[in-house]
Parts: sequence; structure tokens; C-alpha cells
Amino acid sequence: MKHVSLTIIVAALCCACNVSISHPDDNNQNVNNGNDTLLELRLNAKQQQQVVQGNEFTLNMLRQTYANRETENVIISPLSLSMALSILMNGAEGETLQQLKDGLGFGEWSNEEINRYNQLLLYTLPKLDNYTKVMLANSLWVANGFPIKEDFVNTNKLYFQSKVRNVDFSDPATAVLINAWAAEHTNDLIKEIVDAGLIYDCVALIANALYFKGIWAEEFKAEDTKPDAKFLASDKSTQKVEMMYKHAEMKYALYNKAQLAELDYKGDAYCMDLLLPPADMDIMTFLKSMQAEDIMNFEQNYWPEKTYGNTTYRNLENVDLYMPKFRLHYERMLNNDLMALGMTNMFSPSADFSRLSNIATHVSFVKQNTFLSVDETGTEAAAVTVIGVKETAAMPTMMELNRPFVLFIREKKYGTILFAAVIGNPNEK
Repeated sequence: MKHVSLTIIVAALCCACNVSISHPDDNNQNVNNGNDTLLELRLNAKQQQQVVQGNEFTLNMLRQTYANRETENVIISPLSLSMALSILMNGAEGETLQQLKDGLGFGEWSNEEINRYNQLLLYTLPKLDNYTKVMLANSLWVANGFPIKEDFVNTNKLYFQSKVRNVDFSDPATAVLINAWAAEHTNDLIKEIVDAGLIYDCVALIANALYFKGIWAEEFKAEDTKPDAKFLASDKSTQKVEMMYKHAEMKYALYNKAQLAELDYKGDAYCMDLLLPPADMDIMTFLKSMQAEDIMNFEQNYWPEKTYGNTTYRNLENVDLYMPKFRLHYERMLNNDLMALGMTNMFSPSADFSRLSNIATHVSFVKQNTFLSVDETGTEAAAVTVIGVKETAAMPTMMELNRPFVLFIREKKYGTILFAAVIGNPNEK
């Protein structure tokens, strides 16, 4: 076997969870390993294609956010964002709805199909194994007295298990409540997602929280971690980092000239894909070279199961893996990124959320906070996405005096005119 020395450089980190997709039907079978009842995720052919489209959305968002980054790291949760926008979608109609569907990759899917797909993920992803902890939660916050439609509320309760609460967004205490909800559903990793100034004029707010904690199938040894290894950062500065080390047979390949390694989490339902472009290729060039279909097919294309007699095996490589420890927080307002991906209408006064309320509304902000920690034992990650909805003010009537006009200066009570004029050229001397 080939011996490879691999140092993982994290300029833009994408944590991918690959879930085994088996039979093409909607039935998810119960599996019992003696501890808890587990579920096996089964997607039909149409849903499997949606995984590809979801990966395309992920790549588009990663390219967009990295190209317009304000920090050296970019950490996003496409699952959290997509689920929050899917909840919003239940209130949209017309062009607003179609842009959301197209942007997220749902295309011509019906609302029912989108809701059932999200319901499947919401129910199944936390129950794939007994070792990895995955939590998904949704909530809907509605201004006191705001006439939100009952069908919108009930649909999101049914499919997204959304908890609904009436609040006064102008009260600073409401921000405290929303932040407490975020902390509760992310193991206290994300303690502040909004402030009072951000939400004071909202009439509704949609929130999604995602928490992940996985243990490596083969942990790194703490005694092998170097406390002051060098890391060449995006800005070309040399940073001192704690560099973990492991020598093992692992899933390794070359993909689009980049080194690819897959680290499994205990339980074998989730993994992390690590991609290291060559030193002469920048991250954006590499991201543009990636194809959505490739991500879900890494396993099949590079490490397919093979059978020899009664033995099942995979082709693995002997790898010296060097990987930095890190603990990172990230936050981003996503309005401009979503608009760049074609989802513009929801932010405009012409947005159609007539299935949410009879009162005209539009999205004022989409914000996501994330956390990602990697160490010798495994990974802990969290994300909270919030979508603020505000009432759309009536469009003002415009009067632009940009052609000849008449004016009078008069006494108001009885109408005596002091001056009368026709202004045909304001520049005439």
C-alpha cells in the first residue's frame, strides 16, 4: 500500500455528513441493537436526486460565502438554512415561492413533497446510531395580535414540529427568550443569535437549531498532538496550532487534484470528508471544480465494498494524517448571499407571503450562527438559523416635479392667492 503524508489545511472547512441511502422507498425500518430503537434512512429515487440538488445548494452557498468572506474561516450549515427556508416556503406563493424552490433545488416539487422530505430528515437523522448525537428543533415566534394564518401554523407544527409562541418583539426580553431557546437546543454552544435591535419590528420569526456531536471511530492519541506546529493561513501568515496526528489505514484518494480523506464517526452513520487542494491551487478554484453528485458518491467511486470469497473489504491506504485542533465560532447575515443565488423576491416589498398572513409581509433578514470544534475524540458542531419577517409598508405615491408645473401661494383659510406661477424651466434666469 502507498504511504502518504497528509496535512489538512483548513482555509474553508465544509463538514459533510454522508448518510447511507439504501432502498428506493419511503419506508424507514426500525433497527434495534439492544439499546435504543434506531432508524435506517431510506430515500426514494426522487428524494435521492434531491440530495444531489441539496449538495449543489451547499456548494453554491459555500462558494458565495467564501468569495465574499470577511474572515478567514467560513462555516455554514446548509441543512439548518434549508429547513428554516422550507418552513418559510409554507407561507409563500407565486414568484416568491418558486424562487425559494429553485434556490434550494426543489424545482417543481409540491409543497407536500417538500414538507414530507424535511419531516423525514427531522425524524430520522437523530436516530441513525447510538453514538452520534444529532438534535434538530424548529420554532415559530409570532407578534401579539398579528393575524398569522392558522394553516401556516398547523402545517409547520405537523411537519416541522415547530413550537409556536406569541411575543412582543418591541420588548427587549423577547430577544432574551429567543437566545435562550437557541442555547437550549445547541448544548449552550450558541447563546446569542439575535439582539433587540434586530427584531424590534418583526411580526414573525422562524428559527431552526441543529446540534451534532460525533466520536471518531478511531480516535487520535492526545500524546501524539504537537502543541506548536505550523499552519499556513489564508492570509499567508504562519500560525502556531495544535496539530493532531494519526497513522492508520483509511479511506484516501485524489479528487480533482486534491487529497481526499474520509474520517468515520463511531456508529458508521456519519463521516467527515477532508479535502486538501495542492499548494498551487487556491480554495475558490477548487470549490468551483467540485460537482454536487461527487460528494454523495465518494464512497461508491473511491472505496466500494468488494467481496472475496466470504470476505467483504475496501481498498484503503496507509496514511499519516496531520490535522489541526480548532474551536471556531462564525456568524453571517445571509441576505446578500441568498439574493446572489436568485432568492430576491422574498426580501422585496413585492414579496408574496399570502399563505402566511393577509397582511403584506417580506423577509427583513436571514442570519446564521455556527460553531465547530474538532479534537482528538471527535467533533462537536451547532447551527442556528433565524428568519425575520416584517410587515410591508404601503408603497408611497410618488409625485416628481420633473416637467412644467403650476404653483399657487395662498392664504389657507379663505384662499386668497398671493402668487401664481407656471414653472417651465427652473434654470431660466
